Amino acid sequence: MIDPDAFTGAILAAEGLRDGAVLLNGPTGCKFHHGALSESLYPRKGSLDPLDHADQFYFGQPRVPCTYLQEEEYIQGTGPRLQAITPAVMSRGPALVTVINSPGASLIGDEMSGIVERYAKGSPVAVLETCAFSAGLGQGFQDCTLRMLDALPLPEPFEIPGINLVGVSILDHGWASGVRELRRLLSLCGVRVGAVLCAGCSAAELSLSRHAPLSVVMDQQMGGRVATRLMVDHDVRSVSLGQPIGFQGTARWLEGTCSALDVDPAPALEELRAEERRCAFLLARHSSLTGLPKGATFSLQARPAVALGLLRFLYEYLGMVPVCVECAGEGEEEVQDYLGRNGLRDALRTRLFEQPCHLMLGDGNTLAMAQVTMGVPGIEIAPPYSRTVRIRDTSLWGAEGAVDLLDRIIEVLGERW
Repeated sequence: MIDPDAFTGAILAAEGLRDGAVLLNGPTGCKFHHGALSESLYPRKGSLDPLDHADQFYFGQPRVPCTYLQEEEYIQGTGPRLQAITPAVMSRGPALVTVINSPGASLIGDEMSGIVERYAKGSPVAVLETCAFSAGLGQGFQDCTLRMLDALPLPEPFEIPGINLVGVSILDHGWASGVRELRRLLSLCGVRVGAVLCAGCSAAELSLSRHAPLSVVMDQQMGGRVATRLMVDHDVRSVSLGQPIGFQGTARWLEGTCSALDVDPAPALEELRAEERRCAFLLARHSSLTGLPKGATFSLQARPAVALGLLRFLYEYLGMVPVCVECAGEGEEEVQDYLGRNGLRDALRTRLFEQPCHLMLGDGNTLAMAQVTMGVPGIEIAPPYSRTVRIRDTSLWGAEGAVDLLDRIIEVLGERW
C-alpha cells in the first residue's frame, strides 16, 4: 500500500473545515482522487450526480476545484487561471479559501496570495505554495492547519471557548461519531469541546481555538506542532494523552483531560465502567465456551498512535497476540518500545501477509489482499473502505468504540470456528 503523503494531508486539512474551500492550483490529475476522497470522508452534498456540479472548475465533483493547468501555464504562469477560478469558488460563500499548489505548480513561482486576495474579497486566504511532498500525511496536515490559523484574524473571545481536540482528521476511522462520543463523555463532567482542528470545525471555531483553555493532542503525528504553536503563541496549555481506544485507554484519556482542567472525571468513568462490566460478563460467557478471544493472533497496520492504542486493548485487555505490527511515522518508537517490553519484538520484524493469523486490522485494501492471499478475515479501521457507503458510522474511540470493536472481533473470530 502507498501511504497518504503530505500533499493529501494538506488537502484533507483544508477540506476538513466545515465552511472552508480548497482552491487547487494544478492539473486535473491532482484533483479527482482528492475530490472523491474528501466527499466520501466528509460528505457535504446530498447528490453525487456530476450534472449537479458542472461548474467549469469542479468537473462534476462538489469538492477541490482546480485550475486544470496545462503545458503553457507552466511556462507563462498561472495568474490568468487563478483570476478565473477565484470568483467561481467565492460564489459558494466560503469563510476561508485555502490555495494549495500541486507539485508541478509549486515550481512555477507565481505570487499566488496577491492574485487570489485581489479577487477573494470578504474572505481570508491561506496559501500553501509548497507542500513537503516527500513527507508523510501528518506533515502536510499540520503545515496546512498552521497556514489556515495564520490567515484567520484573531477574534475577541465572545464566550468562553471549549477545549481543543488536536490531531483529528477526516481520515480517522469514524471521526464524526468518535468526536460525538468524546463530547458526550466529557459533557458528563461539565467539559465542553470547542474546536476539533481540522475535522468538522468552522473557520470561526478554528480562529477561536487560540483562546481555548486546553488542547488535547490525539495524535502527535497529526497535531503535535499545532498544539505547540498554540501554546507558544497564545498560551493554550497542551496535554498529549494518546488515543482513547478501549475501556482502559478511554479511562486514561478522560482522567488526563479532566486532571488538566481540575474537574472530576467520576461521572464519565462511572458510565464507562458500567458498560465495561456489561461487556466483561458477556465476554466471560463466550470465553467459557470457546476460549476466545484470548490467545487469538492478529496482524495490525495503522498509524503509530492508533496502533499503540489498539495493542494495549487487544493484548493487555483481551489477551490476543500480535504477530505483525506495521506502522511508520512519529510515534513509531513508542510502539517499538511497547512491543519490546512485552517480548513481542518479532511482530515488528514480520512483514504483512508473511505470517498466518486469526484476523487482521487495517484499511479496506489491506484486508482485501489478506483475504485473497491468506484467507484471513479482517476488521476495517481506516479508509479506503470496502463499501462505498458506511451507514453505521463507528469509530475506535470511547465506550461506543470499544463495544463496536469487541462485537467485530467476536464476529470475525466466530467465522473461523
